Amino acid sequence: MPKLLDKIKRYVLTKVSIGYFDGELKKIVLKRSDVTVESIDLDKGQFKPLVLIVSRDFYQEKVRSYPLVNKKELNKLLALDKHNNNTCFSINDIEDNQSWVNKWQFDADIPKANLLLPESVVLSHVFANSGELELVDKFGRSKLFIVNNLKGVYSARPTSVISNRALFRHSCGVGESNNLKTLEFSDVAKHLVNGLMNLSIPKWLIFNNLSNEQTNIAILFRPILIGLGVGLSYLMLTSAYLGYRHWQLTDQIANTSGDLQQALTLQNKNDSLLSNILNYQAVSSEFNYSSDIWGLMLPLFKKARISRIQLENGRYILRGEAKQATEVLSTIANYKGVSDAKFDLPVSKTRSEERFVVSFVMQNTLSVQ
Repeated sequence: MPKLLDKIKRYVLTKVSIGYFDGELKKIVLKRSDVTVESIDLDKGQFKPLVLIVSRDFYQEKVRSYPLVNKKELNKLLALDKHNNNTCFSINDIEDNQSWVNKWQFDADIPKANLLLPESVVLSHVFANSGELELVDKFGRSKLFIVNNLKGVYSARPTSVISNRALFRHSCGVGESNNLKTLEFSDVAKHLVNGLMNLSIPKWLIFNNLSNEQTNIAILFRPILIGLGVGLSYLMLTSAYLGYRHWQLTDQIANTSGDLQQALTLQNKNDSLLSNILNYQAVSSEFNYSSDIWGLMLPLFKKARISRIQLENGRYILRGEAKQATEVLSTIANYKGVSDAKFDLPVSKTRSEERFVVSFVMQNTLSVQ
């Protein structure tokens, strides 16, 4: 089953234009079994990535603690520290009357894209359970240090002061890790693709406002909806085929006479196929489970311009503008599985539209890992 999910994720990424900026704009080309990198001439303007991964040299990254545990109060405080659309925060851990927050601030001269992602965040998700990563060149020299723990993502380039992993850990105030992974810089494009495949949807949404222009969420998630459709179709066809094979073997067992050993063999095959059917049905259920929010978003895109989606404490929070905010709230409230839909803030009016913040609970909401 994990291999099937990886294939679907990879298919989705093949439909997304992915760029990498390290002072030069590069295009990451994802094929079925290979990943290549192509240099792009910025002056010609022939390539505009939907997703742009930004090299560690072109953004600042910090992990800070705040003496607050109330997320609403903390978000208000963080909003005061946000100077432009190139700044983003992630609340990572709340314990002992403290909240640990990641902050990323991108340089102003980064090429335009619908979604910006920090290189350190993407690489920190290459492995499912990686506490410490090191990017090295072909001679074994360090290119980038990364630590990912509950408090946040720490990363730095080697310098004369931070010349090895031990000094880097000391500068971050983290202990030694028993789970060190080494990545080769020559394969950085493949590592970035693997990291993208492991990023959860809530993690993508954290960075949806990190762009030089307004992000079109409908465009951004269209490949995901296509991938889910392809995956569901495949699962339905496979489940139907296995169901037919299950019926076929059951019929053979019912009509088999004679050799008991042959009947037992058929029964074992039948049990194995039945197990596969249940597994496919479970995966199919998970896809429906995770895609409920996107089924709601399709009619909303026709009524409003959604500028941001958040998932906080089990509630979805939508920000946007529409001609009639009450019509948006009504559409959400009447959608199957939605409960407790309400305006979080008073509706404000612009020249021709109404600005709103709506939150709601959706049954079978995708859990945050």
